[in-house]
Amino acid sequence: ALPTADPGGWEAVVDVPDLTAPGAKVQVITDAGSADLYGDGTEAKELPHAEWKKSRAVWFPLGS
Repeated sequence: ALPTADPGGWEAVVDVPDLTAPGAKVQVITDAGSADLYGDGTEAKELPHAEWKKSRAVWFPLGS
């Protein structure tokens, strides 16, 4: 599990790092298409304006 409370689910790994490198990080993006981002009962993918839809890309450090 990733340490966030983002709506939606983690969708993709953008870049696969060298897993043996100290301090390696991985970038992932969210898919919030099914999330009710504004509390009005509308799924994000059904919002009428593209600028109201959201996604997020985040870097996380790898390790235990």
